[in-house]
Amino acid sequence: MDDIQILKELLFKNLQTNIEQQKELFKKLSDKMEVLITSDDYRKENLKSTKKVERELRLRARKTDKIAKKRALETK
Repeated sequence: MDDIQILKELLFKNLQTNIEQQKELFKKLSDKMEVLITSDDYRKENLKSTKKVERELRLRARKTDKIAKKRALETK
């Protein structure tokens, strides 16, 4: 084989190796992105449910205050 052919083969093998490495890195990156997206979705859902609970607690507190005021007026 001549030198040019050997260089072409080496270059081709090097390119194949680089492509495989980039595929692996992309897979790792996409897996990490999926985890981040999933955890962000979970955080958003958790925030929504927390807000719902806080709203429910405020409504209950108002209702309790109204009942307490009503009883206070009745006992006077």
